[in-house]
Amino acid sequence: MSKSGWIGAGVLLIAALVQGSMLPFIIGSGVPVNLVLVLVIGWALLRGLKSALVWAVVGGLWLDLLSGVPLGTAMLALSLVAYACTIGVIPWLTSTGLIAVVVTAGGTLLYTFSYFFLLRTRQLVGDESWMAVWQSHALPAAVANALVAIPVFWLLARFAGGAPLQRSAP
Repeated sequence: MSKSGWIGAGVLLIAALVQGSMLPFIIGSGVPVNLVLVLVIGWALLRGLKSALVWAVVGGLWLDLLSGVPLGTAMLALSLVAYACTIGVIPWLTSTGLIAVVVTAGGTLLYTFSYFFLLRTRQLVGDESWMAVWQSHALPAAVANALVAIPVFWLLARFAGGAPLQRSAP
């Protein structure tokens, strides 16, 4: 793995640690921001599918190891989001923060429902309805993650060398 790959893995580890330990106390009883998800979506917009899938697997592995859910749950949900976020995105639009907000909101909805579906198929959650998941988890998380998307996207663009259009072809 290259130097930037190790830095990316370290950034994802720090994001997973902050997300699981400090962020719930900073934000309070509200919906915590999913930093790893926002990072994976930002990287998918900046660098394309291949790079984003690596970040999704590494970030998902950190989340799975730190959260206690069955290994592969967050990894699979993040990989699905990374793939979906690169479909039909026009490269010149990825240089703006607006597309990051819109794609992050949509990606958060996809992640929340796929994660909940994976937990439900393993019978690890109760009989909460899909509408209750929408109201209590998905919609507030989409708003919170979308608000964080612009500064995270800006920081990732600087980390990526300030050139957000160097994407690998899918």
